[in-house]
Amino acid sequence: MNKAVKFALPRIYGVGRRKAAEICAVFGIGDDVKMNSVPDELFNRMMNYIHENHLVEKELALSVQMDIKRLISIGSYRGYRHTVGLPLRGQRTHTNAMSARITELEKLKKILR
Repeated sequence: MNKAVKFALPRIYGVGRRKAAEICAVFGIGDDVKMNSVPDELFNRMMNYIHENHLVEKELALSVQMDIKRLISIGSYRGYRHTVGLPLRGQRTHTNAMSARITELEKLKKILR
């Protein structure tokens, strides 16, 4: 990959621009350094640092799934909205979020067509 390191790191699930800038600062990598020019030893140290200090990839996805399952199991409003497939955070559903308001019966009708 021939991108700058601080723009390449956010391709990892769970690493955004801010964490990428922090990681570059920890390892003393400048803004113009490309991924191709990073030595393998430094790259391995960076990846170890990321996996030891941040939730990324599978661990983060599993954590998010477990949080949603917990909300559903305790019977919270947000858990109910997850199960029904509606927006959780107070968005308008009267005129918008049509794709979220499609019921299971309508989904089956679409599949059977």
